[in-house]
Amino acid sequence: MIPFPNRKAREEIFRVHLRRRPLDPAVSLAELAAKTRGFSGAEIAAVCARAAYLALEAFAASQGIPISELELERYQTLRIRREDLLEAIREVRQGRRATCSRARRRTT
Repeated sequence: MIPFPNRKAREEIFRVHLRRRPLDPAVSLAELAAKTRGFSGAEIAAVCARAAYLALEAFAASQGIPISELELERYQTLRIRREDLLEAIREVRQGRRATCSRARRRTT
């Protein structure tokens, strides 16, 4: 059995998965690591991917166009915000609870 990453490891996992993404300067990787205690590395990767999509959705909505019609030039102002990451953490946590609940029902 592989243990869950500690706070320092979680912070590094966030750093790796967000390094090439447009991150708002107000985002604190230390805060994210603290809020994801008990998350696996795969769950943290899912948080980063989901937050990027949430940021893209919000950006497209602010431009008044569908995501599929965004042009590359417009992406220069896109930033993944703290709020996107916190929402993604909530969603991944809820997904984990739903998965655990289904697994418990199957074993009983």
